[in-house]
Amino acid sequence: MAYNAKGKNGIRVEPCPKCGATFDKIFRRNEHVERCNRVFNCERCGKPFKSKQALTGHFNGKHTEKFKCESCGKCFESSSKLDRHKRTHDEAKNFTCSQCGKTFKRNDNMVKHIRVIHKV
Repeated sequence: MAYNAKGKNGIRVEPCPKCGATFDKIFRRNEHVERCNRVFNCERCGKPFKSKQALTGHFNGKHTEKFKCESCGKCFESSSKLDRHKRTHDEAKNFTCSQCGKTFKRNDNMVKHIRVIHKV
């Protein structure tokens, strides 16, 4: 890959190696690279996230007991998301994998499961 961008002093400023963003000054590139590579780790499970917002959504959805599904124990950050999730338990699962017994709402999902999981 050729880099044509040069700063005012004629020094080549290479793009961000992660996202390819280009810069006219080295210090701007360095600041960006630091932000671009920043990782926010969940203090509860260690899962990494690219933004604090994504981490917060994960934490509220996975690690809070605020809105918990009584059927499966999964937690949600709002009652509306819990209500939407509850409907998945109510929907009929009419397709059953002949290999392992897992049930599916849609035939195409069962066929994909058999192909990917059971290599049939």
